[in-house]
Amino acid sequence: MGSVIVTKETAAQRQIDAAIRMYFAQEDELAVQTVAAAAYTILRDLQDPLPKKKDQPKEGLWYQDIVKRGLGVLARKMEQGPLDERDIAFLAEPTYRSLVERLVLARKTQSDFDERFLFGELTSEDERIIAENGGQPPSFVKDALSLVDSKFVKKIADYFNEVPNFLKHADRMKVAGLKLDEVDNVTLLIQASAAFRSLMSYFTLEMELFLDVCAAEGSFDYDPFLLSAEDFNDLDHAGKCGKCLDLIRQARAKFPSFIAIPIG
Repeated sequence: MGSVIVTKETAAQRQIDAAIRMYFAQEDELAVQTVAAAAYTILRDLQDPLPKKKDQPKEGLWYQDIVKRGLGVLARKMEQGPLDERDIAFLAEPTYRSLVERLVLARKTQSDFDERFLFGELTSEDERIIAENGGQPPSFVKDALSLVDSKFVKKIADYFNEVPNFLKHADRMKVAGLKLDEVDNVTLLIQASAAFRSLMSYFTLEMELFLDVCAAEGSFDYDPFLLSAEDFNDLDHAGKCGKCLDLIRQARAKFPSFIAIPIG
């Protein structure tokens, strides 16, 4: 039997899917974080390698991803709470607070805004509403990139890398412990799924079901593809996860090679 060759894209896909199944099974959150972060790192590097020079212009998918991810999370937390000390520190800067407030306004008035913002598919109406709170950008992402500086990008990167780095680089981290409430697997899995879709133009079954749960629970403003809120019949979080895990197992048993759910 010959060797099985696994591409980096396939490795990332399998890691994300495994992390989502672990999340649905309510396994250890640190294990979910480790697997999902590894996949996200692969996808980020495939899309746009991290700039090596400090003076390299702030452009490209990696910077856009960091800015969108950071601003999007802050907008959700500003609207729904709670804000932690790091969030408050970010929002103390008037420029960044203005950007986040514009996103909050759009989230409140535009259906499925999170989805379009993360995937770079803002409509003219999205842009109009965002611009009402200052500035008239032809593209919000470009506007955001022009307003943030390298310190902000580094802060956002450090914000999201703190937990993965704690788990990955024991010899480099100055802190001896980690607050479990800082482990945000939902945001990481959303972003990893989005990065995979951006690169491959499809979601897997696991990714789609995960996003459907997020939409049903209000953590991601997204148009469900497989299961709507009504399909969950008022199940609690554990019930939603269990339902999705059962569907995955049934699908894999019947169609072992099924992976892709085309988007578009």
